[in-house]
Amino acid sequence: MAQRNLLPLLLLMSSLSMCFTSMAAMPIDTIGRSKDTVVQFHEMVYTGTLKEMRKDDFAIPVEIYNQDYFLKNNVSNLYEAIAMVSGIQANIDGAVGGEGDIEINGMDGPFTLTMIDGMPMSSGNAGLYAFAGIPIGMIERIEVIKGPASTIYGSDAMSGVVNIITKSPEHVSQFFGDVHATSYAETNAEIGAQIPAGKATGMINLSAYDMNTRWDKDHDGFMDIPLTNRYTIFSKWTFRNKYKKLCSVFGRYLYEDRLGGQLAYNKSWIGSDSVYGQTARTNRYEVFGNFALPLEKLDMTIQTSYTDHKQNSWYGAQPFNNEERNARFQYLYDNKTKNISDLTVGASYKFYWYNDNLHSPSDTAVGLLSKWPLINHFIAAFIQDMIHVDKNNEILAGIRYEYNTLYAGNAICPRFDYKWMDDKRLDIFRLSLGTGFKTPDIFIDDTYAYQNGKFIVINGTLKTEYTYGAQLDLERKINKNGNFDIDANVFFNLVQNMIEADIFSRPDAVIYSNNGNYDVYYGLNVKTEMAFNFPLHATVAFTLLRNVELSKNGSGQIIYDEVTNAPKFTSTFTLSYTFAKPDMTIDLTGLINSPMLLNIENDDYRSPTSPWYCLMNIQVTKKFKCGVDIYAGADNLLNVVPHNVLINANDPFNRTLNNQTVNPHNYTFDDSYIYAPNEGIRGFLGVRWHLNNLGKKKKAEDL
Repeated sequence: MAQRNLLPLLLLMSSLSMCFTSMAAMPIDTIGRSKDTVVQFHEMVYTGTLKEMRKDDFAIPVEIYNQDYFLKNNVSNLYEAIAMVSGIQANIDGAVGGEGDIEINGMDGPFTLTMIDGMPMSSGNAGLYAFAGIPIGMIERIEVIKGPASTIYGSDAMSGVVNIITKSPEHVSQFFGDVHATSYAETNAEIGAQIPAGKATGMINLSAYDMNTRWDKDHDGFMDIPLTNRYTIFSKWTFRNKYKKLCSVFGRYLYEDRLGGQLAYNKSWIGSDSVYGQTARTNRYEVFGNFALPLEKLDMTIQTSYTDHKQNSWYGAQPFNNEERNARFQYLYDNKTKNISDLTVGASYKFYWYNDNLHSPSDTAVGLLSKWPLINHFIAAFIQDMIHVDKNNEILAGIRYEYNTLYAGNAICPRFDYKWMDDKRLDIFRLSLGTGFKTPDIFIDDTYAYQNGKFIVINGTLKTEYTYGAQLDLERKINKNGNFDIDANVFFNLVQNMIEADIFSRPDAVIYSNNGNYDVYYGLNVKTEMAFNFPLHATVAFTLLRNVELSKNGSGQIIYDEVTNAPKFTSTFTLSYTFAKPDMTIDLTGLINSPMLLNIENDDYRSPTSPWYCLMNIQVTKKFKCGVDIYAGADNLLNVVPHNVLINANDPFNRTLNNQTVNPHNYTFDDSYIYAPNEGIRGFLGVRWHLNNLGKKKKAEDL
């Protein structure tokens, strides 16, 4: 095992020792379980309205997943956890480098807007790194909107929104953490603390993930999972102004060093064409601010953010170095008229700067080449009002206008929602009509250019991509012999102006243009949550999905093409039982995927579709009154692993192209044929703690 793995393992052993020592040496009532278990926010939502309100009172359907839902699994970051949300597909884009993204209802990953505490993170590189570098210990809950939502949030909210609500420093424990290790020699450590500072309260969280063992269980000569060292620092501070209105400032720093490829590949082979590998070294920091203005009778808020991202990568012998900067300023005015309306008016400005080493000439015969660095300014204004017609009926309407200078793009996004709720608040019906858009962003539209060192060509003026969506949502609550909640959602999304990459017209360049086709996504989401009168809790959710691309052939006939990496059926389930006397919980969780189309080559010997598979996990957690949890279990109990992930693995530099003797089918090396994690069954052991009132002396009555 590599030396870097020793630190998290030492932390694990020392933490176990510390926890048992704490149980023996300190009185139970002075330590106490985390305050996080006392404060419950699961009935409140922020996403879609930019202010907290009861979920039942909001016209837009929002799904809520609190931290406990994700702690039923052994996960080291949010990317692994989000896969347990039905309707969200956590895709692995490359088996060698381990890049991934998430898709809502089958739509491409760049169409999903990711936010922290209501402030957007997405743009350029953010979609790739928004989830991997967020420690689970910092998350209070996650709110998900499925369907276009650009009226409030602007660009990128085409398929939906994932809003990561972090914990308030006022409600975290004085000292908290989580350390675990797996049988794949993965180690993950999180340590955090509350920091009281007069009128302000802060918290800090340090996390480290290390995987430095070279596994090749499929014997293809390549590492099954990339070697990864990831370190994150997250800090958040809250305070109240003179009118007791809450303000917050938080920041995150992420460092990641990832290396994958042939078993012999190491940093000494970077840039060579002898041993193939992919590396990515990332430095990223973000700062966010949310400031309620000190006005007694008016509710006005200023939101600010800044992101700086630097990445140095190699794809075989091709280097790719890029830097990105984002700055955002947003003003919000909130006017609530009791029992009449909730009005939100906003204006925003965003600055985007991007540069990389794929510089190009100024023009070509096929169109204008992009000029570097890319600089874009976004100016937007929006208004949204939720009108309370009566105690049973509500209407939400809004519109946004946004202009960007780089592509001279004008985006207008209206939305309309209607909600009906019965007198007992048990049945809720919602109708949603929304629009979403995405400003062209070459970096995340396609990775082929920078993986192969090609020039980037923009053919004419790229148009803004649009989504038009409709949803019918029915929620039913049953309070009999327990609590049961059923939520069914029928959706339809139409995407136009899709950006397509042409890799054939020029051998030295990738030409981007709007393809003129339409993508259609429609289906059904159903989620059932069951809490019985005895200590059993279960959730079952499934998604039925159909994704097609509509285009016309030379004779004008409409052609229907299935979309790759979009299973027609997915399901997630959790089953939890708690034994009261030993305070022990058993969690059984799983993900089921139906076959889906995969990326294959001409005359490919592999199946064009993936098989049915189920990723099933089990975890046993023992809770102690001192605020310590010890958990153990196994992931992927059925030992599901994809087969034949790589094609032409013996020639990753494609030296045998056009050599009919050695490579008669003219295969090119490709690592995109991956539909499930490339790790088989793995065991894990961990300890989690939430400690309070440390260092206080025992009371006299306790002696």
